[in-house]
Amino acid sequence: MIRIAVAEDDLSWAHQLQTYVDQYARESGKSFEVSLFADGEDLLEQYHGQFDLVFLDVQMRFLDGMATAELIRRTDPEVIIIFITNMASTPSEAMRWTRWTTCSSWWATPPLPSG
Repeated sequence: MIRIAVAEDDLSWAHQLQTYVDQYARESGKSFEVSLFADGEDLLEQYHGQFDLVFLDVQMRFLDGMATAELIRRTDPEVIIIFITNMASTPSEAMRWTRWTTCSSWWATPPLPSG
C-alpha cells in the first residue's frame, strides 16, 4: 500500500485530489491510503516518516507548504514531496524552493469540475 499525505487548506481541492487518487487506484489496481490535513502544522503534528508521498499546498493559513517541506526534510530525506498550487506566479519561485527542499515535483492544480 502506498501512503499519501495531502496538506491542503481548501477542502474542495483536497477532496478533488483524493478523487484523482481513487480513480488511479481503480485503473491501476494499486492500493493507496490517503490522509488529509488542513495545513502543514496539522501534518507535522502527526508526521513520523510514515508516508511515501506528500502533496503540499504552497499557500496555507498557518504553516505553508514550503516551510512544511523544509521541516519534513530535516527528519525524512527520502519521502517524495510534490507542491501543489493554483497560483500562476508560484512556478517562477519553484526552482529556488525545489533545490532548497529537494522537492520532487510541482503540480499546478486545474480548475475544479463544475457541478
